[in-house]
Amino acid sequence: MASASQATLVDEVASAAKAGPSGDKRELVLGGKDARMTAQEPALDLIEAVQGFAQSRKLSGYVQARIEPETNAVTIYWHREPPAEIRQYAESERGGVALHFSVVPYSYDELVKEARRIVSENSPKVVSASPNADFTGITVGVDTSKVDLQSMSVSSTVPVQLTHGGEVLGIIPGG
Repeated sequence: MASASQATLVDEVASAAKAGPSGDKRELVLGGKDARMTAQEPALDLIEAVQGFAQSRKLSGYVQARIEPETNAVTIYWHREPPAEIRQYAESERGGVALHFSVVPYSYDELVKEARRIVSENSPKVVSASPNADFTGITVGVDTSKVDLQSMSVSSTVPVQLTHGGEVLGIIPGG
């Protein structure tokens, strides 16, 4: 059972974390929104609108979206060429937000599945694997104490970037 002081602390935190004046869930941070969050709201609204439109129309290909922190520009990563319908919708909804579609060769699910396979088949040499930042391949973290990098090899259907401690050690083409 929680003590009275613990219960009071929980109540204070819960009160402070209530939705902001607009009721927006993104305001669920202690102390309210900061300037960066406020500036990114139009970009977040655009991303949510595009995701919702794609889902409602059953348009496959959406991979991920990113907001450029300095400019609040939105990049939407799409597997293969995005349908004209999604481009037109995004353009009509962007409301002044800079928007760019980036065509990527793999779906998010393909990249995650391949990353899991690589870890499973190469553990303990491989300690992590995930889609890379631009969704064109996989970033694989290796344990350099368990493998000689000169002989390190990973077979994959997608390009693989080998890293250790954030440093790129090599790139293996997919295929």
